[in-house]
Amino acid sequence: MHCPSSRLPTTPRCGRTSSPGGERPGRWATWVIDHVRYLWRSGDPHQALEIGRRVMPLWERRHGPDDPLVLRLRAQLANPLRSLGMYREAYTQDHEALTRQRRHPELGPEHPHTLVTQRNYGADLRGLGRYAEAHASDADCHDLFKRIMGEDHDDTLRAANNLGVSLNLIGRTGAALELDGRTFEKRLALLGADHPLTLQGAIRIAQGRRETGDFRGAQSLLLETLGRMERVHGTGHPDVLRARRELAVNHRRLGNIRKAEEENREAHEGFLRTHTARHPDTMAAAMGLASSLAVPENGNPERLATARTFAEEAHRDYIAVLGEDHPLTLSCASNLAVIRARCGEPDAGLPLVSRTAARVEETLGNDHPLTLSCRTHVTVVLASAGRTEEALAESSAALQGLKVIYRNPRHIRTLCSTHTTALLRRTLDPSEENSAALEKAEQTFEAEFGSGHFVYRMMAEGRPTEIDIEVSPI
Repeated sequence: MHCPSSRLPTTPRCGRTSSPGGERPGRWATWVIDHVRYLWRSGDPHQALEIGRRVMPLWERRHGPDDPLVLRLRAQLANPLRSLGMYREAYTQDHEALTRQRRHPELGPEHPHTLVTQRNYGADLRGLGRYAEAHASDADCHDLFKRIMGEDHDDTLRAANNLGVSLNLIGRTGAALELDGRTFEKRLALLGADHPLTLQGAIRIAQGRRETGDFRGAQSLLLETLGRMERVHGTGHPDVLRARRELAVNHRRLGNIRKAEEENREAHEGFLRTHTARHPDTMAAAMGLASSLAVPENGNPERLATARTFAEEAHRDYIAVLGEDHPLTLSCASNLAVIRARCGEPDAGLPLVSRTAARVEETLGNDHPLTLSCRTHVTVVLASAGRTEEALAESSAALQGLKVIYRNPRHIRTLCSTHTTALLRRTLDPSEENSAALEKAEQTFEAEFGSGHFVYRMMAEGRPTEIDIEVSPI
C-alpha cells in the first residue's frame, strides 16, 4: 500500500478516541513508522526519508524527545539515511535514539526496540569505518538477541548477519564464513531459497569463499544467486546490481577480464540510474570498473587511461563522501597508486600508496588482510620506480603475513606475493637458486589458474604481480 506523504497523519494519536470500542494508543503513529519502514525496505529510501523528516519535528515538539514512538521513528529514520550512504546522519539518529532508549524507564537496554536500534547502530559504525567498535556492538547485540529471542528468531538472525559482516571487516574471515553459513542454513529452512534475506546471505557466503581463495566455489554460488535474484526482483534492483558487482570481482580473480568488465559496466550504469554518482554503491562499481580496465591487455593504452580516469574520480568521490582516512577510501587510493604506476608514473603513485599503507596499518593493525594487500601494492610501485631493495623488503614482509592469515599457499594473493618476492630476489642476485625459485612460483600459479590468466602473462613478461583490493560498501 502506498500513501502520499501529504495525507499522512503528522501527530501520534496517543489518547483514546470516541469511536466505538475506542482506538489503541499510538495506532496511527505505529502505522506511520511501519509505512516509513515499508518504503525503505521496498527500495524507496527517498520517500521514506521525506516522510520521516516531515513528521519527526512535529512529533518531537508535541510529545518530547523521549516518547517511545518518537524514538522508534528516529531509529527508523536512520535506515533510509544509511541506504543513501549518509552514514554520519544515520549514526547521529541511531546514537541519540539508542542513548535515550537505554535509559528510558519503559524500555531499557534489553527491550526489543532498543536492541533493533543497537543492531542498526552497528551498521552505522561499519559505514563510518569504525570496524572494531562495530564488532563489539554487534557481538553484544547478537548475544542479547539470542538470550531474549532465541537463536532462530528473525531478529537474532539479522544480528548474526551483521556480526558476520563485522567479523570479516576486522579480518576474522574464517569465523565470519562459519557464522554466515549457519545463518544462511537457518534462513533457508525458515524463509525459503528465494527470500531476499536468504539471497543476500548467499552473496555473503560467496564473498567469504572468495576471500579465502575458493573462487570457483564463489563463482557457482554467485551465478545461481544472481539468477534467483533476477527472477525475484527484476534486473534493475539494487541487490541484483550488487550481485553483478560481486560477480565482476570474482571474474577478475579467475582472469575473465572481459566478463568482469561487462558485469562492472552493467552494475555501474544501473547504479547511476538508481542512485547518484557519489552513492557508495556507485563509487564501488566505478572503482571495480577501473580495476577491470587496468588489467594489462596487449599494451592497450586507451583502456589504461580510462581506468585511471575512473579511479581518480572514484578516489575524489570517496574523499568527499567518506573522508580521506575511511578504509574504503584508503582501498581506493591503494588501487589508484598501482594504476598510476602502470601508466608509467610510479613517482605519482608512491606517496599515495605509502601514506595509505601506513594509515591502514595504524587503523586496522599490521596483520589485517587490507594492510597486507596495501603492502603488496607498495611493493609493486617501489619496483616500478626502480627501488628494488626497498621493494623486496616490503614484499618479504607482506608474504610472511599473507601465509599466516590465509593458511593457503595457493591463495592468489599469496601466489602473487611469492612470485614478486622471487622476482625481486633474482633481480638483485641472478643465482641458480633464485632463478629456480622464480620458475617454481610461475609454474605453481599456472597450475592453479592457467597460462591465460592475466597475472600469469605479467609473470611471463617479468613484471611484479599484485591483485586489486575489493572496494565494496558495508
